[in-house]
Amino acid sequence: MAGRVRYQLPTGRRDGTVSSAAEVHLPSPSVSFADALSAFSNIGLDVVDLTTLLGSHTMGFCHCMFVMDRLYDFKKTGTPDQTMDAGLRASLQGSCPPHTVTPQNESGDAIVPMNLLAPHGPFRLDNSFYRSVLAGKAVLQIDQELASDGMARLIATKFAVGPRKFQKQFARSMVKLASIHVLTGEGGS
Repeated sequence: MAGRVRYQLPTGRRDGTVSSAAEVHLPSPSVSFADALSAFSNIGLDVVDLTTLLGSHTMGFCHCMFVMDRLYDFKKTGTPDQTMDAGLRASLQGSCPPHTVTPQNESGDAIVPMNLLAPHGPFRLDNSFYRSVLAGKAVLQIDQELASDGMARLIATKFAVGPRKFQKQFARSMVKLASIHVLTGEGGS
């Protein structure tokens, strides 16, 4: 993985032979932090794991459809999310103009980097995500809400100043995540 976070995963995992949206155990990027924490708790993960694994949002891209409400009609108020940094909002609005995402053109949905402050761009896992969150510059609402949860904010603060702490916990949380819903016996392949 980009960013040189190394960890050993147990081998021999059996996975399903088909994929079904109904069987997804990880929350959508559209849910609240509280709902994501509840979903994580249901599969044996905790606030440390959620806060840590959200750090992967330092990498990759996000479809505009997941931020349109924050940019233009936050919680059906007709206004943008006031907790979003104004500069970030302006940048995202430039990439995601209003009415560009409709049910008819979802496949043409634009993408934006998940972390516009990532010093190495969207292809490297590092702790810059936490600095973005603490500065009010998270792209996704779930990420920004992380800063409002007392325990998650404390964890994010430690990770923002301690890249090795983040890397070590990321490895632990990934191994923990990989051990969930492992198929046994004749199930999977």
